[in-house]
Formats: sequence, C-alpha cells, structure tokens
Amino acid sequence: MRILFDARMVKGHHGIGRYALTLVQELIARQNEVSLLYSSNETLDLIGGWKSVISCLLPFSHPAESLELTAKIDFSKFDIVHLPSFAVPMTSSKNLVVTIHDMIHLHHPSLAHTVYYQTILKKCLKGSGGVIAVSDWAKSELHQYLEVDRARIKVVRNGLETFWFEKTPTATSPQKPGRKPYFLCLSNTKKHKNIKTLFKAAQELWKNDLDFDHIVSLGGSDLPSPWNNDPQFKGRVTVLKNVPDKELRRYFEGCTALVSPSFLEGYDYGVAEALVQGKPAILSAGSAHDEFNGKLVYFYGAADNSSALADTMKKIFLAPPLFML
Repeated sequence: MRILFDARMVKGHHGIGRYALTLVQELIARQNEVSLLYSSNETLDLIGGWKSVISCLLPFSHPAESLELTAKIDFSKFDIVHLPSFAVPMTSSKNLVVTIHDMIHLHHPSLAHTVYYQTILKKCLKGSGGVIAVSDWAKSELHQYLEVDRARIKVVRNGLETFWFEKTPTATSPQKPGRKPYFLCLSNTKKHKNIKTLFKAAQELWKNDLDFDHIVSLGGSDLPSPWNNDPQFKGRVTVLKNVPDKELRRYFEGCTALVSPSFLEGYDYGVAEALVQGKPAILSAGSAHDEFNGKLVYFYGAADNSSALADTMKKIFLAPPLFML
C-alpha cells in the first residue's frame, strides 16, 4: 500500500511525536511503501526504511503550514495520506485519515486557534475518509467543537512499546537503599498540565513531616518560578530532561506512584506506563483520565484541589498497595 505520512513532528519528547514515530515505524515494518513529509533530517534518521521523502520548509505547527501542505500533498499518488495531528492542508480527500489527540486549544481559544479549527480543520475533517480519536473523550470533543459525525470517528487508544511490559528490573533503577521514596510526574509547564497543584500538595505534605522527593519531567524545561528559587525544593525535586523512554522505565520501577494533576488530557501515556509497571497512578478527575480504571488508579477529584491531592499522596505513601497487575 502506498502511504504518505506527515512525519514533521517526529522529534523530541512529546506525545504526538511519539505517536507518529511508533506508528510510521509499524507501517514500514508491515511492508507498506511509506513516503514522508519532513522538515528536519533528525526525522529521517529516527525513522529509516521509508520509500521516498517530500521536504517541507515549515516545521510542525507553523502558522503557514496549511498552505505548504496544500501545495505538497498530491492525494492521487497515494492509497492513504495519514496526518497524525491537527496540522492539515486546506484541501481534503476520501483517502485522507487524520488523528486528533484533543481539542484543548478550543477550551480557552485564541482568535487564531478559533479561526483555524472552525474553518480549515473542520472542513478538512468533513471531507476526509476517516478520523481517529485517541480516547472516547477526544471523540466527544470532536463532535462537540467541530460537529464531526460520531459514526465517522474511530477510537484507537495509544499503545505502548513492548519494553514497557517487561517484568525484569533494569540494572540501574534510581530507587536504591538510602534514597528517599519519590513520586513521579511526567508533564510540562503548560497551564492545563497544572503542575502548580502538585507542588502545592508537596509543600503541604513536607510541612507535615512526610519525607519524600519528586522526580518530574517537564518537557525539557527547568523548574519554573517561584519553585526554582524556593529552598524547600532544593534537593527534593529532580528535573529530568529529554530522558529516552527506555531509560524512563527505571524511574517508574522505583517510584511510589505516578501523579498526573492535569485539567485536560486527550490521552495520558504516563498513566498507562505506570499501570503496566504495577505502579499506582494518582489522577485528577475528568477528560480522558476517567477512562482509566482498576485497583491501582486513584482519583483525587478536581484538578486544582491541592489538599485532596495531598491526602491521596499521603494515603499511598503510608500504605502502598500490595497487589500488582
């Protein structure tokens, strides 16, 4: 099968990039003739095995990318054109498949986001052959905000690489004798990720003499103000930067629990990773978080309720669950 795949976001450590990389690698492994849209040689080095490439001058999420995608994509040359995000051309086709991860941009939209989603994206999805959503919540959001027919939306949840299911411990787990217990958080500094509630909960627990650390990944960013200069955080918060997923697994092995306090999530890779490693996941209620369940899932309620989050963290810290998946 001849497939054109938009691979411009295959780089760095973010959800859409990871989704795109693993999907295109699997399409190639299944003996499809895969051509790539790319804007960086890093993308080509990461993927490999492609049949041909189409160079784009503009990177993923550039304001003018729809114009360039319109010029670069010839639908007649491919059986399937797959766009793994909201970045779409101004034209559409029945052999076009688009994956939408969330509608977070439309919860508190800028004028630019409103215009783009309500004109270019909405029109493109309407004329496409199919739409993939990564959760039931994302499907509902697509119908609510862009009036996409529910019957045209297929829910395909994000999967995990096979190494996440391995049961043998890694050789260099950070949880060693003498190290404090720690909570793990995989996030970034965007407002909807709500890391401030996590830090408020931690401060509350530290004041009550619970002795633990945090290990956080903030999408390559440093600890933001005011916490980066707070003496209380010195030595208690370790910030991971661009840690490969295979190395990240060892941080799950040693953690007390994963904490995800987001206001909105289209899908949460970190929760799935924690659960397959047999680790508790402490989650805010709402959005795609509500689709996780089981004895290792702990909902603390409204995302910004730091006291409720602190209570849930304390509960697991003092009495960790004894069962494994």
